[in-house]
Amino acid sequence: MTTSPLAGWHARGLAHLYPNPHSFEPRRDALKFALLRNNPVEPEGFSLAVFERGHDSAYVVVDALGRVMLLPSSSSDVNGLLALGRQTVDLPSTGEFRNTWFIAQPTTSQSIDRFLFVSPGAQDGVVETSVSGYSSTLTELRDPVNGYTRLPGVLQELFGVLLEARVGYQERRGGGDGDQTVLRKVRRALDDLL
Repeated sequence: MTTSPLAGWHARGLAHLYPNPHSFEPRRDALKFALLRNNPVEPEGFSLAVFERGHDSAYVVVDALGRVMLLPSSSSDVNGLLALGRQTVDLPSTGEFRNTWFIAQPTTSQSIDRFLFVSPGAQDGVVETSVSGYSSTLTELRDPVNGYTRLPGVLQELFGVLLEARVGYQERRGGGDGDQTVLRKVRRALDDLL
Protein backbone atom coordinates (compact mmCIF):
# COMPACT_ATOMS: atom_id res chain seq x y z
CA MET A 1 0.00 0.00 0.00
CA THR A 2 1.24 3.47 -0.81
CA THR A 3 2.37 5.85 1.91
CA SER A 4 1.93 8.94 -0.26
CA PRO A 5 0.46 12.08 1.33
CA LEU A 6 -2.02 11.89 -1.56
CA ALA A 7 -3.34 8.50 -0.40
CA GLY A 8 -7.09 8.79 0.11
CA TRP A 9 -7.48 11.60 -2.43
CA HIS A 10 -10.28 9.72 -4.20
CA ALA A 11 -12.35 9.18 -1.04
CA ARG A 12 -11.90 12.86 -0.19
CA GLY A 13 -12.92 13.82 -3.72
CA LEU A 14 -16.16 11.83 -3.49
CA ALA A 15 -17.32 14.38 -0.91
CA HIS A 16 -17.45 16.89 -3.80
CA LEU A 17 -19.69 15.30 -6.42
CA TYR A 18 -20.59 17.26 -9.55
CA PRO A 19 -24.13 18.63 -9.10
CA ASN A 20 -25.55 17.07 -12.29
CA PRO A 21 -23.04 14.58 -13.72
CA HIS A 22 -24.98 13.99 -16.94
CA SER A 23 -24.68 17.69 -17.79
CA PHE A 24 -20.86 17.46 -17.83
CA GLU A 25 -19.49 17.58 -21.37
CA PRO A 26 -15.83 16.49 -21.36
CA ARG A 27 -13.61 18.12 -23.97
CA ARG A 28 -10.28 16.73 -25.14
CA ASP A 29 -8.74 20.23 -25.10
CA ALA A 30 -9.57 20.53 -21.38
CA LEU A 31 -7.88 17.23 -20.44
CA LYS A 32 -5.04 17.48 -17.91
CA PHE A 33 -4.33 13.74 -17.58
CA ALA A 34 -5.93 10.33 -17.89
CA LEU A 35 -5.27 6.80 -16.67
CA LEU A 36 -6.33 3.97 -18.96
CA ARG A 37 -6.04 0.21 -18.49
CA ASN A 38 -5.37 -2.47 -21.07
CA ASN A 39 -5.75 -6.16 -20.28
CA PRO A 40 -7.38 -9.23 -21.86
CA VAL A 41 -10.73 -8.53 -20.17
CA GLU A 42 -10.79 -4.80 -20.97
CA PRO A 43 -8.53 -3.99 -23.90
CA GLU A 44 -9.61 -0.32 -23.78
CA GLY A 45 -10.33 0.12 -20.08
CA PHE A 46 -10.81 3.50 -18.42
CA SER A 47 -9.68 4.37 -14.89
CA LEU A 48 -9.58 8.14 -14.49
CA ALA A 49 -9.63 11.48 -16.30
CA VAL A 50 -9.07 14.98 -14.99
CA PHE A 51 -10.34 17.97 -16.95
CA GLU A 52 -9.89 21.66 -16.26
CA ARG A 53 -13.12 23.63 -16.26
CA GLY A 54 -12.34 26.80 -18.18
CA HIS A 55 -14.46 29.48 -16.59
CA ASP A 56 -13.28 29.01 -13.00
CA SER A 57 -10.22 26.73 -13.33
CA ALA A 58 -11.88 24.08 -11.18
CA TYR A 59 -11.07 20.45 -11.97
CA VAL A 60 -13.63 17.88 -13.05
CA VAL A 61 -12.53 14.36 -12.13
CA VAL A 62 -14.21 11.25 -13.56
CA ASP A 63 -13.40 7.85 -12.05
CA ALA A 64 -13.74 4.30 -13.39
CA LEU A 65 -17.37 4.10 -12.21
CA GLY A 66 -18.28 7.32 -14.01
CA ARG A 67 -18.60 9.27 -10.79
CA VAL A 68 -17.96 12.94 -11.48
CA MET A 69 -16.27 15.12 -8.87
CA LEU A 70 -15.78 18.88 -8.93
CA LEU A 71 -12.65 20.00 -7.11
CA PRO A 72 -11.46 23.59 -6.73
CA SER A 73 -8.25 24.74 -8.39
CA SER A 74 -6.86 25.11 -4.86
CA SER A 75 -7.33 21.36 -4.18
CA SER A 76 -4.06 20.07 -2.73
CA ASP A 77 -4.99 16.59 -3.97
CA VAL A 78 -5.42 17.55 -7.64
CA ASN A 79 -2.41 19.86 -7.52
CA GLY A 80 -0.36 17.06 -5.96
CA LEU A 81 -1.43 14.62 -8.68
CA LEU A 82 -0.56 17.20 -11.35
CA ALA A 83 2.86 17.74 -9.75
CA LEU A 84 3.56 13.99 -9.81
CA GLY A 85 2.38 13.84 -13.41
CA ARG A 86 4.77 16.62 -14.42
CA GLN A 87 7.64 14.60 -12.98
CA THR A 88 6.91 11.72 -15.37
CA VAL A 89 7.84 13.98 -18.29
CA ASP A 90 11.48 14.00 -17.13
CA LEU A 91 11.84 10.22 -16.80
CA PRO A 92 13.91 8.44 -19.45
CA SER A 93 12.11 6.70 -22.27
CA THR A 94 11.94 2.93 -21.88
CA GLY A 95 12.20 2.38 -25.63
CA GLU A 96 9.17 0.10 -25.35
CA PHE A 97 5.76 0.48 -27.00
CA ARG A 98 3.74 3.07 -25.07
CA ASN A 99 6.84 3.82 -23.01
CA THR A 100 6.06 0.82 -20.79
CA TRP A 101 7.93 -0.07 -17.61
CA PHE A 102 7.59 -3.83 -17.01
CA ILE A 103 7.42 -5.06 -13.42
CA ALA A 104 9.03 -8.48 -12.90
CA GLN A 105 5.95 -10.62 -12.31
CA PRO A 106 5.71 -14.42 -11.99
CA THR A 107 2.91 -14.58 -14.58
CA THR A 108 2.21 -13.07 -18.00
CA SER A 109 -0.82 -11.14 -19.30
CA GLN A 110 -0.56 -8.43 -16.66
CA SER A 111 -2.69 -5.30 -16.87
CA ILE A 112 -0.97 -2.32 -18.44
CA ASP A 113 -1.90 0.99 -16.82
CA ARG A 114 -1.33 3.92 -19.20
CA PHE A 115 -0.78 7.39 -17.75
CA LEU A 116 -1.34 10.14 -20.31
CA PHE A 117 -0.16 13.58 -19.21
CA VAL A 118 -0.92 16.62 -21.32
CA SER A 119 2.31 18.50 -21.99
CA PRO A 120 2.33 21.18 -24.71
CA GLY A 121 5.95 20.46 -25.71
CA ALA A 122 5.35 16.74 -26.27
CA GLN A 123 4.67 15.01 -29.56
CA ASP A 124 0.89 15.06 -30.03
CA GLY A 125 0.74 17.15 -26.82
CA VAL A 126 0.70 14.08 -24.57
CA VAL A 127 3.43 12.20 -22.70
CA GLU A 128 2.54 8.55 -22.17
CA THR A 129 4.09 6.49 -19.39
CA SER A 130 2.80 2.96 -18.87
CA VAL A 131 3.41 0.30 -16.24
CA SER A 132 2.79 -3.39 -16.91
CA GLY A 133 1.99 -5.43 -13.81
CA TYR A 134 1.87 -2.55 -11.33
CA SER A 135 1.91 -3.73 -7.72
CA SER A 136 1.94 -1.76 -4.49
CA THR A 137 4.65 -4.13 -3.23
CA LEU A 138 6.67 -5.27 -6.27
CA THR A 139 8.99 -2.71 -7.83
CA GLU A 140 11.74 -4.78 -9.48
CA LEU A 141 11.79 -4.29 -13.24
CA ARG A 142 11.84 -7.24 -15.63
CA ASP A 143 14.64 -5.48 -17.56
CA PRO A 144 16.69 -2.46 -16.45
CA VAL A 145 15.80 0.90 -18.00
CA ASN A 146 18.62 3.46 -18.28
CA GLY A 147 20.17 2.32 -15.01
CA TYR A 148 16.83 1.81 -13.20
CA THR A 149 16.38 -1.71 -11.84
CA ARG A 150 13.25 -0.77 -9.87
CA LEU A 151 10.23 1.27 -10.84
CA PRO A 152 11.06 4.94 -10.21
CA GLY A 153 9.55 6.19 -6.96
CA VAL A 154 7.47 8.84 -8.71
CA LEU A 155 5.76 6.13 -10.79
CA GLN A 156 5.27 3.86 -7.79
CA GLU A 157 3.59 6.71 -5.92
CA LEU A 158 1.62 8.08 -8.88
CA PHE A 159 0.14 4.76 -10.02
CA GLY A 160 -0.56 3.76 -6.42
CA VAL A 161 -2.70 6.80 -5.77
CA LEU A 162 -4.31 7.04 -9.21
CA LEU A 163 -5.52 3.44 -9.04
CA GLU A 164 -7.72 4.48 -6.10
CA ALA A 165 -10.09 5.61 -8.88
CA ARG A 166 -10.80 1.92 -9.62
CA VAL A 167 -11.87 0.96 -6.09
CA GLY A 168 -15.26 -0.78 -6.30
CA TYR A 169 -15.03 -1.21 -10.07
CA GLN A 170 -15.67 -4.69 -11.50
CA GLU A 171 -13.95 -5.49 -14.80
CA ARG A 172 -16.08 -7.16 -17.47
CA ARG A 173 -15.77 -7.69 -21.20
CA GLY A 174 -17.32 -4.74 -22.97
CA GLY A 175 -16.69 -2.49 -19.95
CA GLY A 176 -17.49 -2.70 -16.30
CA ASP A 177 -20.23 -1.28 -14.20
CA GLY A 178 -20.81 2.38 -13.50
CA ASP A 179 -22.58 5.36 -15.05
CA GLN A 180 -22.39 4.44 -18.73
CA THR A 181 -23.79 7.80 -19.86
CA VAL A 182 -20.85 9.64 -18.31
CA LEU A 183 -18.31 7.00 -19.32
CA ARG A 184 -19.44 7.09 -22.98
CA LYS A 185 -18.94 10.87 -23.05
CA VAL A 186 -15.47 10.58 -21.54
CA ARG A 187 -14.48 7.80 -23.96
CA ARG A 188 -15.58 9.98 -26.89
CA ALA A 189 -13.43 12.84 -25.58
CA LEU A 190 -10.45 10.48 -25.20
CA ASP A 191 -11.08 8.53 -28.40
CA ASP A 192 -7.72 9.39 -29.99
CA LEU A 193 -5.91 8.12 -26.87
CA LEU A 194 -7.66 4.77 -26.35
